[in-house]
Amino acid sequence: MDKLTELVSAKSAMPAGWIQPSTKIANLDIDSLDFVEPILEIEPEFDIKIPTERDGEFATMADLSDAIDRLK
Repeated sequence: MDKLTELVSAKSAMPAGWIQPSTKIANLDIDSLDFVEPILEIEPEFDIKIPTERDGEFATMADLSDAIDRLK
């Protein structure tokens, strides 16, 4: 989850140390267009492809992390 947190934090106003699995993505102050960039960086980093229709399914960082784990 550290790499995921680092990628998301780079686009957020929230420091990586404050981002926890329970952190709601809506609270990261990232709009939907800005959230696309970390998703595009996550895919090659974890060697996965997140289907576009699933982007809105991630309420928390844990949701995103779980999706990555399932897609590996």
